[in-house]
Amino acid sequence: MVLTVSVTHIFQLPIEEVVKIYFKHHPQFRTLDGELQSVQQIEHTYNEEDGISCIKSNLTYSNFIPKILRKNPKLEEPDLVMEEECWIDMVENHYWVRLRNITWNDSVSILRTTAFTPDSQNPKWTRYECDGAVEFQNWGWVGQGIEIFMRNKDKKIILQNIELLNEKIEEHKMKNNES
Repeated sequence: MVLTVSVTHIFQLPIEEVVKIYFKHHPQFRTLDGELQSVQQIEHTYNEEDGISCIKSNLTYSNFIPKILRKNPKLEEPDLVMEEECWIDMVENHYWVRLRNITWNDSVSILRTTAFTPDSQNPKWTRYECDGAVEFQNWGWVGQGIEIFMRNKDKKIILQNIELLNEKIEEHKMKNNES
């Protein structure tokens, strides 16, 4: 069973400002997922023709699956590796971050995509859309329990991301007002 979460938020600032603030504080957003142990950049590409840049990194977290749900020995991995892709499309003015699991990828899918685009109603505002999905394939009731836990955790993280980004935007506004 695939469980999903989807959250949309409008920031009343131009996309360039929101994205600049987001990526300036990107390490803080990463820690909302759990105890981040390491970040290893594995690839950085830039296509001059279409103006698209991508930075791929492997993020290593301490296992965030609660011990009570670790009924399968496979779940006892001490660390979980997630692949993060940060995409920047300067021409179309779109920015997105994809996160997916590397650990257990033969039977587990943990995905989250966060996109920043100009709002269609007001191009001076930024539309933030975050979609997550989790599936533990052929894990039975244990998998379903973990899916429910992960969906709820993912929604909480997405809302914390929005809250943190709002805080950073307010700090940015205050600094600009002082100048």
